[in-house]
Amino acid sequence: MKKIIDKEKIKEFNVMSCIFLSEMLILTVSAYPLFKLEGFIGILIWLLFLVITFATATLIERFKKNNNIQTYKEILAFVDGKQLTYEEAQQEIGKRMYQKILFAFLVGVIALILCFIIIFIMDKI
Repeated sequence: MKKIIDKEKIKEFNVMSCIFLSEMLILTVSAYPLFKLEGFIGILIWLLFLVITFATATLIERFKKNNNIQTYKEILAFVDGKQLTYEEAQQEIGKRMYQKILFAFLVGVIALILCFIIIFIMDKI
């Protein structure tokens, strides 16, 4: 039942993850300055960034679904080129719901903190 994970898939996943991280940083940092531009051009540019970021997120989620990797432990095993045993996989399936809720909450808190920091910095400029 063990399957060999292709190194090309691992590389593809790592590249997509880095691209997504950089898009998220650009999206977060550029929100306030773009919204301060006169007219709607800044908002339109930011919305374009948002659409591109959502497209990348959709690609990553599709990739994760096709390779059956959802939890942090499964992702780490995938990146290392390993596969979880049947028992470990069943344990991770049970944890998925709780991890998703916790992850969504933490991402929201981090985004809120970053927004407050950016607003504070931009008000001082």
